[in-house]
Amino acid sequence: MVLKRNSPHAWSDELQFNFCVGPSNYSRLTFNPNAGTLTLSRAKSGSGPLDTTDALAQATWVQDRIASLPPALIYNVTIVFDVSVVEIIVNGTVYMSSLIFPPENAYGMNVTHVGNGGTYLTYFKLSC
Repeated sequence: MVLKRNSPHAWSDELQFNFCVGPSNYSRLTFNPNAGTLTLSRAKSGSGPLDTTDALAQATWVQDRIASLPPALIYNVTIVFDVSVVEIIVNGTVYMSSLIFPPENAYGMNVTHVGNGGTYLTYFKLSC
């Protein structure tokens, strides 16, 4: 997808891309160019690979993955998901790669604008 700021206006406070959405599960990519962050939340993306009751191991699994995002007027964002691996590529650079374990019925997606500012979604392609 291509995200574009309507210069001179500010970016949206946040754009949230929920993917692998099911009845009670989702993986979320939060795009926050004003703060310069890209966050992958997998706390609701499924049970994870850990079959343990160890609280520290579970806390580590659900911890958000955060990457810095350089300032730009246009972001080309690609989200590649293949069974249990997700890769987020921004402007041709792999920003993060992570394991996720959504249930079989988690195949929906949605995009949400949060807060002030604005962002144009000028291109979107879904390949299955």
